[in-house]
Amino acid sequence: MKVLNPSAAGFDRANDSRIDPVQRIDGGASLQRAHADLWSALHRMAAITALNRPPITEALVDFRVMLPPSFSADAFREAKPDLANRYPQIDEMRQFETTIELNADKPPATDHRDRGLLGLKFTTPDNRQVAQFRTDGFTLNRLKPYTSWGELEPEALRLWSVYVRIARPNAVRRIALRYINRIDLPLDTDLARWLEVAPPHFPGVEGAVADYVMRVTTQDPAFGTTSSVVQSLQRVPGHSARVLTADIDVYEVGDVATEVDALGPILDRLRNIKNRIFFGMITDNLVARFQ
Repeated sequence: MKVLNPSAAGFDRANDSRIDPVQRIDGGASLQRAHADLWSALHRMAAITALNRPPITEALVDFRVMLPPSFSADAFREAKPDLANRYPQIDEMRQFETTIELNADKPPATDHRDRGLLGLKFTTPDNRQVAQFRTDGFTLNRLKPYTSWGELEPEALRLWSVYVRIARPNAVRRIALRYINRIDLPLDTDLARWLEVAPPHFPGVEGAVADYVMRVTTQDPAFGTTSSVVQSLQRVPGHSARVLTADIDVYEVGDVATEVDALGPILDRLRNIKNRIFFGMITDNLVARFQ
């Protein structure tokens, strides 16, 4: 089982500018503005609706904090009584450092160091849900099959309350919601049948687009939300299909109170943005495939 660790190299995006031009929803208010740049070509968006078979391969809720150096990750073992029934499997998360010294007159010298315990992973028996208690924050990962936001959000906030009781962070420095979708598309059809936002077809070039990668980052100055979309398409060797991956990451940075009442509305707002991005990039034809 591969679970995304927000602390891994290349994933910590507290200062990442990796997100798309999304419209901001606040307290159920109407759309504040149309997407810029990428979404300016969007003629319409599919209706936002619950999908019977969502293409989500992983969803995660992530809270980042800064704990004092004196805090020990071993303290997270105190969470076991609260999590044991649903998350009986416990694994350590450790930090390692490798340095390579290059010298023209000598073979490369490597040094491997164990930087100690970063945190603990608590996993359900079916390996579909993982709660990460780390010294830099908390993450709840939900792997395929995705259930619903009505199940994911309350569980994330319940586990977060356990984390807060043990670690006692002063504030949440970063709040993120990330959804990774995998969609199989026929090789012999135009991408415009499935995608409202897709790469251009170059005039005079025959054949269907087989591979591409597109990344768009947008920051909303009015609300301080950053949204990131990485959309990629790859051919499947030996099959008449293409695999579309839509990685949507929406987050806010800034000191926020640790109480559930403060975090819940922000998560709901991030989800609204995430939904508008996803349904804004696909057509009704593709939505019908997931019903």
